[in-house]
Amino acid sequence: MSLVVQPFRWSDIDTVDEVLRSAFKTSYDRIDNLKRYLEIQSCGPFVAKIDSEIVGFGAAMDYGRFAYIGKMGVDPRVQRRGVGGSILKAILGWLEDRKCPTALLDASPYGGPLYEKFGFIESDLTAVMQRNAVKNCTKEQSALNRAKTVELPRLLSFDKPRFGADRLQLLRSYLDDDPTRFLVSCDQKGLVDGFLVAQSRVIGPWVAINAEVAEGLLDEALEFSYEESPTVFVSASNEAALELLLRHGFEKQRTQRHMYKGKSIQRDRKGSIYGQANFSFG
Repeated sequence: MSLVVQPFRWSDIDTVDEVLRSAFKTSYDRIDNLKRYLEIQSCGPFVAKIDSEIVGFGAAMDYGRFAYIGKMGVDPRVQRRGVGGSILKAILGWLEDRKCPTALLDASPYGGPLYEKFGFIESDLTAVMQRNAVKNCTKEQSALNRAKTVELPRLLSFDKPRFGADRLQLLRSYLDDDPTRFLVSCDQKGLVDGFLVAQSRVIGPWVAINAEVAEGLLDEALEFSYEESPTVFVSASNEAALELLLRHGFEKQRTQRHMYKGKSIQRDRKGSIYGQANFSFG
């Protein structure tokens, strides 16, 4: 067996998507997020090849203060043969070269032991909440608008201290996808107090100063159509978010271990972060 780990390229997208479908046992594609890696930070994703055939993928998005590792998947035919560990080693080496002090990820029960071997420590749990019931919610007049009418620097000044790092490029990419599904809430003074991106299957990133603002954003987001019942990824310790989601027909499907390696950092996961972008970008 000849195993090599190489940078991910545009020409690899379709093959990697098939590998990830097999690895995660899902039918939907991940093309948009694979493209997002290449458009935002093309040096962060890697593929593993055995005898020139792509059999694994993993990536990191380096935000400077920390990086988020995600999309770690290996073809079921070659699992438990060191492929995942080789990809993770390449990612961590890349982050070390960039002097990124902290790596974060959300580990499945299957992946957790691998990350522990590489020195990752559990710091929280992330709940996967999916909307399985439709509940009618009365909407009141709000201060919501579309992000195209809000300057991204203003949005970033709200998001950065809560997310914990500068993710302007990621937010801009969601805005470019569909401005109508990028919701922003402003207070009476016109200051941003929350925002939400209604992706095709995921509600997030979703950040708000309090539950009232978060609910106004959610009410608006639930007016959109989705490819399947929408999912929210949120800290299992964020009681306000969980209560809000349960009340709006979401149910907990599972939890994943939120883990870190390197310097411990403080982020507002248990407060103003009501939903992650996904398990790839945090």
